[in-house]
Amino acid sequence: MEKYSKVYTKTKYLCNINHITIAKLERDLSFSAGSISKWKYNIPSVDKVLVIANYFNVSLDFITDRTCLLHMAEDILNDKNIIAIQAAREHMTEESKEKMMLVLKSTFQGLFKI
Repeated sequence: MEKYSKVYTKTKYLCNINHITIAKLERDLSFSAGSISKWKYNIPSVDKVLVIANYFNVSLDFITDRTCLLHMAEDILNDKNIIAIQAAREHMTEESKEKMMLVLKSTFQGLFKI
């Protein structure tokens, strides 16, 4: 199996989960046809990576694989569900926190990578 650059892999992943093709992304961003495919083996310029991050509303750290968190911190901090979970965690013992994570991980298998 060939190992592609992290930026290409993350860009392709973002296209897949947003149900668009790389060709459509290139058109939407006025990139030349096939330019993103060249990222398989070549690292793109920072300005191109920033355009991709802004298009998908993700952080540069996500695109460059420095974090596995898909959304920007401000999106996470404004998520009412995350706030509710955090508020509940503040009143839990360490054992209860571990149980909660086990329930979440078993219920949503494959979604937790941390």
